[in-house]
Amino acid sequence: LAELLRTCGKYPLPNRKRITFQYILIDGVNDSLADAKRLRGLVGSLKSQVNLIQFNPYAESDFRPTPEERIREFQKVLLDGKIPTILRKHRGRDILAACGQLKDIESHTGV
Repeated sequence: LAELLRTCGKYPLPNRKRITFQYILIDGVNDSLADAKRLRGLVGSLKSQVNLIQFNPYAESDFRPTPEERIREFQKVLLDGKIPTILRKHRGRDILAACGQLKDIESHTGV
């Protein structure tokens, strides 16, 4: 991870372009304020933005999505550190078509 972040810091980006990090929030795993501060410390010096993605549950997973309120608190820590942050909306969750859920369908249908 350290080498990747060093490389990101050296990457020549055109004006108005940023490196985008996708961060999937999993309830009780990586969604605490301390986790947000660690993430802020990792990417805060980079010309970057962070997309926050709520975990999409599926049948065989013990993980759960982070509650919306905690996501907003997590985002605030990043925004307070001047890190552009986007909350990605989950789409297709109701039909198991959201990011990460298609694997669940595959395992049940043999697709």
